[in-house]
Amino acid sequence: MPTSKLITIAAALALASCAPVPPGQSVVSQLSSTPMLTGGTFSSGGGISVAADLRERDGNTLVCGVWAESNNQSILTKNSANRVVSKGVIFLNSERLVQNFLFMKKVDPAQSYAGKEAGCRLLDRPWQANDANADLLIRIPRQIITCEGRGLRRFCVTFDDQGRPGAGTS
Repeated sequence: MPTSKLITIAAALALASCAPVPPGQSVVSQLSSTPMLTGGTFSSGGGISVAADLRERDGNTLVCGVWAESNNQSILTKNSANRVVSKGVIFLNSERLVQNFLFMKKVDPAQSYAGKEAGCRLLDRPWQANDANADLLIRIPRQIITCEGRGLRRFCVTFDDQGRPGAGTS
């Protein structure tokens, strides 16, 4: 390929990487040094942690986050984490910002998620100056994961939002 074509392609790619991201699109960024942290636990043991924060991008609100699930958990909850986090919601004051955390990046459980590479969603919501200091409310609703048996011998495994990390580091 001629050098001039390579230069043209390289220039186009460089310009495209600087272009604003349309609202609703997912991007990758790093979490701040102080993301909001929450999560919940399964009634059979183990749990899920979620860390998220907000920032401004191109004049709009960018929500970034990660989630982790316990390495040690019941076989009854294995492979249920995607379903659980898909029902998560983030609020800023009383405004619902995002629903469904599947845009977030799944990471290994950790003591801190500060600086982790995160999945982000650019919202069609103008950034407001007081957003930088506002606390996020991250919720994952209580869910029935599975039920076994019948009648008095029925056993159900649930997920409960505890308002604190549930994945642990083991």
